[in-house]
Amino acid sequence: MASIRRKPNSKYWYACFSLPDGTRTQRSTKTTDRKAAMKIAFQFEQASNDHLTESQARKVIADIYRNHSGRRLESASVKDYLTRWSALRKGTVAATTHVVYEATVGEFVGHLGDRALKDLGTLTTSEVADYRDKISERLSGSSVNKRLKILRVALQQAGRDGLIDQNPAAKVPTIRAGSQRAERRAFTIKAAPYLPHLPMTVTVSPAHLPFGSRLG
Repeated sequence: MASIRRKPNSKYWYACFSLPDGTRTQRSTKTTDRKAAMKIAFQFEQASNDHLTESQARKVIADIYRNHSGRRLESASVKDYLTRWSALRKGTVAATTHVVYEATVGEFVGHLGDRALKDLGTLTTSEVADYRDKISERLSGSSVNKRLKILRVALQQAGRDGLIDQNPAAKVPTIRAGSQRAERRAFTIKAAPYLPHLPMTVTVSPAHLPFGSRLG
């Protein structure tokens, strides 16, 4: 059922309703009038119950919003928003940091596939968690956490921009920073034949030689 709510950092009422796929979402009504906000919320809900496709429902919602506020309802796909966010960071952070931002966004968008073309408001915590788990198979814990924190910052900005009500990455816990994809094992003499034939010097302590063996 449609409802409205107030957020601590906003003067406007937010309409709470369900999308055709069952996803619960919230959109700012851009009005401080409680009755007007409630009317908008019910119209949003009605649009979602008319057996429309997701894209059709979003168009109806955008039209309702424009009719009541006189302004266009801002929206963006996951890919478009994150790509734009990364581009806007250029010049505000170190060049090396921006490279990591771009790589993280590109990697996350690639992981989502076609889902990256959906509205940013449909992004779920489980999708972010799935990305974290996937990259943890090949990256260290600290590298995984760095990418997760970048997504948190980007989606936090999306919240400030009024595109999402909750940050789906904020609910995804980091992993143990010391974790690695594979454990390092101590080098042994038996492993030497499997190493590349490169010039090297190996120092062996006499204490590790079999009894009666000689060096040289």
